[in-house]
Amino acid sequence: MSNTTKITKHLENVASSFTVDPMGARLEELRFHNTLFLSSSVRGDGKVGSTHPCSPIFGPETNTSYGLPQHGPVRNMLFTVMDEDDHSVTLSGDIVHGAYPKGITFTQKLSLTPDVFTIKTAHTNHSKEHIPVNFGEHYYWNTPKGWNGVKVNGKDVTELVKTTGIVKLNIHNTVEIPGQPLVHLEQKGLHYAVLWSYKNPSSGKFDTNYVCIEPVEGNPMDSYFGSKPSQIEPHTERLTMLRISPD
Repeated sequence: MSNTTKITKHLENVASSFTVDPMGARLEELRFHNTLFLSSSVRGDGKVGSTHPCSPIFGPETNTSYGLPQHGPVRNMLFTVMDEDDHSVTLSGDIVHGAYPKGITFTQKLSLTPDVFTIKTAHTNHSKEHIPVNFGEHYYWNTPKGWNGVKVNGKDVTELVKTTGIVKLNIHNTVEIPGQPLVHLEQKGLHYAVLWSYKNPSSGKFDTNYVCIEPVEGNPMDSYFGSKPSQIEPHTERLTMLRISPD
């Protein structure tokens, strides 16, 4: 059934927890041993940013005419809670928007152990046609000492944050944020990460209380959405996985 109540899973013995809102499958925070890793942050434009799925498109629609909003409609969709236990929750809903082909069901399972947080995502095509998807997870990482000097796989990516740059991801990756424990980020099916922080157009100042490191299936700068590799075949599903664990 649909649920508008935010859901928190809290492992009390180790003070690890996450909170998700079924409205948009928005992950409002993730803590390991009471240290905040993913957060909800007030941005310089006044909006509250929180980790959310981008589907069926990451970024703006450029080479198709489906009428999809930037980052897709999923982040503003009320999900149904399909399953829930002490440490996990599964959310699901059908993607229906504009001229985008009907038939894709989006499902996410979020689960937590004391030292590992996992998001497993399925896009299931119930239709008789090929349907394009470029899924991404818009992570808002907490940066208690700012993001100057942030590293992905040992490489300083500060300048890429300033220019909405893109890095290729390995299966196993590391994320180093000043003032935070090193994070291991494992992915399956999400081969790139877009880096970003809001920049005030008047002052030129960037937000420093978070940094977005956003795993995505295909490079959005290469017109991946709508291309042959982005298509999900009829009556099949595409699975992706993200796993976060502190050092």
